[in-house]
Amino acid sequence: KAKPTVTLCQSIFMELARTEAKFFGLAKLPLVEIPHHPSGGARPGEHRADAEGAVESVGKALVLGS
Repeated sequence: KAKPTVTLCQSIFMELARTEAKFFGLAKLPLVEIPHHPSGGARPGEHRADAEGAVESVGKALVLGS
């Protein structure tokens, strides 16, 4: 049985992720974009804010399958 999944992807890698997904026949792979923090330069709390900001998109992708 298939299990719904969502792939979180940093903004800097979104184009690559879409290209790779299409190449491997997964053009409809649900991708949710999260901010990129160069060289681990996120300030305290930024990753939590990023995750909280992605929750709605992840939920929609899981329910809608897109």
